Formats: sequence, structure tokens, C-alpha cells
Amino acid sequence: MKKMEYIIYGYPYNENSGGIIVLHKLCDLLNKIGEKAYILPSTGSLIYPRHKTKWRTILVRIFHLRRTIQAWKEMKNFKTNENLRTPIYNPLKCIFEIYKKNVVMVYPEVISGNPENAKNIVRYLLYFPGAFTGEVNYGEGELYFLYDIVCGKDFITPKDSIISPTKLPIRTLPDVYKLTNREGKRSGTAYIVRKGKHKPIVHDLTGSIKIDGMSHAEIAKIFNQVESFISYDPATLYTRFAMLCGCRSVLILDENEIPEIFKPDPKERENIAWGVDDYSPDLAKARLWAEKTFREVEHENEEAVLHFVEDVEAFFESKLKL
Repeated sequence: MKKMEYIIYGYPYNENSGGIIVLHKLCDLLNKIGEKAYILPSTGSLIYPRHKTKWRTILVRIFHLRRTIQAWKEMKNFKTNENLRTPIYNPLKCIFEIYKKNVVMVYPEVISGNPENAKNIVRYLLYFPGAFTGEVNYGEGELYFLYDIVCGKDFITPKDSIISPTKLPIRTLPDVYKLTNREGKRSGTAYIVRKGKHKPIVHDLTGSIKIDGMSHAEIAKIFNQVESFISYDPATLYTRFAMLCGCRSVLILDENEIPEIFKPDPKERENIAWGVDDYSPDLAKARLWAEKTFREVEHENEEAVLHFVEDVEAFFESKLKL
């Protein structure tokens, strides 16, 4: 059986977007374990349409030269992380190779339909399907991977599509998150909203620092200054990042959000404060737990990606033999 090649439909690298980081990291990990993986920039791809046959695609691109040039410029300026192995998929090469039986297109859950007209489709559900776009337009015969169990909650697959039993919780840790405030003098709070924008603010905003949109370096500095970090976003790693900096980590859930769903690890639940008045977690123990967890991350990432490859090859094996 031919080895699969992986094309990951991605966005420019952004250190403040967990989903984008994960897509780039998936590409890096696949290359690290010996697979062939590339990033296909969505920016250029939308301008540079692909059709059901390569000859139709070639003709369209020849007769729309202005759009073709624009797409090339977009791809040339596509931002990546120099520390990750994320080669950009050559769009000219893509005309011919996207139609091969052993090429797998990996779409994040926010992508509707099949813009690349790919034959083999994997969807990486980094959050609830339709949560950001309000639209879920997936096809038949697709394979889905969940970032975490919560991402597939109440999701019903189309015909001949399945959710892999393998979870793909790829995690990364910017090295700026560590305890630098050894004196222990702290005051005030920081908070994040993101996916919790529908919730009412329940903590005192006086002097509270909103970290949405800040860089990791800025956030790490704040986490070492404030007493508490309050997250209205139920599915974020910033709760753990705060622990690494010796900061009390508070998670605000609404009545429909279950702790065991968003934080399935019981050890993590022990180290999180479940409300602004909950001071039960031991901050030193929480930091040591977070440090141990992130030391194990890279090995766990590689193991998850090895299982990902096995599941993909097994699912699409019949197509490869045609």
C-alpha cells in the first residue's frame, strides 16, 4: 500500500490562536515521525480554485491569470513558525497531486464543504462543528478526529463517515510560561473571554486585565503579577498556563457546561478553582502538576499522531487499492 501524503488546510501562524497552532503542530509532528505533510494556505487556496478534474483546474487558472498571480503572492507571504516543519504545498504541484488516491486533505471543523475537491477527507474537530460559523456542511465517507471528547458532543456523522476512536489532543507549550515571581507578591486579576462571550461577567472588573489578543510574553508577565486568572472560555489551555506561573486558575462555567466534559482529567479539576470564591486548590501543587503534564506533552503528541496515521491508512485503504 502506498504511504499517504497529508495536506493540512491551514491559516497563517498566529501564536494567539490555539486552533491554528495545533494545525501547524500536526504538520510538524507528521513530518517528525517520517510522514509527508504540508500546509496548504487557505488564503491563496480560496483565490486559486480547484475543480473536480485537474484539466478543468488548469484551464480555469490559465484564463484567470490575475487571480492566479494574487494567490501566489498570498502563499509567498504566508506566515509559518520557523521552529516547526511546515513546508508550504506548492500550488502548481497541487494541480496534479491533489487528485492522487494517496493524498489526504485535513480540514479543520470550521471549513464548510470540500473547497479543494479532495478525494480523501479528514476533518479535525478542534471545537464543536458549527460553533463559530453556524454552518456544518460535511460530506459522506469522511473520517473525523476529535481534539477532545467535548468537540464531538451531540455531533451526528453523515453517511459512511465515522469518528475515529483515537483522540488527537495535540498540545504545545510556549516556553515563556514559568514562575518568575519568586517573592510571591501578587495582586488583582486577569481574565479571558474568547469562547465564553455569551456569559455574564461575574468577577469584579476593577483593575482586572483582559488578556484576549495579547502575546504569550505579555500574558506570562501578567500571570506572574496577578493573584487570580479567570477564564470564561471553558476550553482553553490558558488555565494550565496560569498554573505554571503560580497563579490561581479559575474557570467559570454556565449551567450547560459540565466540568468532566471540558476538563476530563480529574487531577486538573482538582487544581482549578470552580468560581471566584473557590480558594481550595493548593497553588504549589497545581504548578507542579502542570509542569509534569507539559513535560509529558511531546511524547503524548507523537503517540497520538502515530495512532492518527494508523486510523487514516485503515479507513482509506480500500480507496488506495482501486
